[in-house]
Amino acid sequence: MYVLSDTYVALVSFIAGFDAATEGELLDGFDAWVATASPAAGASSFAWPVVVASRTWEAILDGRNTIDAMPRTLQQEAKADLMRLLDEFLADRATNAAG
Repeated sequence: MYVLSDTYVALVSFIAGFDAATEGELLDGFDAWVATASPAAGASSFAWPVVVASRTWEAILDGRNTIDAMPRTLQQEAKADLMRLLDEFLADRATNAAG
């Protein structure tokens, strides 16, 4: 996959745009699913980009930070985690739909 920038925010924007193109079908249920996979954030009012980021950078949960402020040193790990979680979510959903 190619995105213009190599930041976590750019990847989030790409995925959100893809979700919009599918009229919300791609990420339907992802918020709740990712919250269960992210104990630090748990059931909160944070949207999935913040919940996923919190798995790498817990400081985002303090309410003073945004995903734009994520340190460059954590970007790659956060992006890899997002892609892994998205893959797992889509695989789980496909398995549940088939079964």
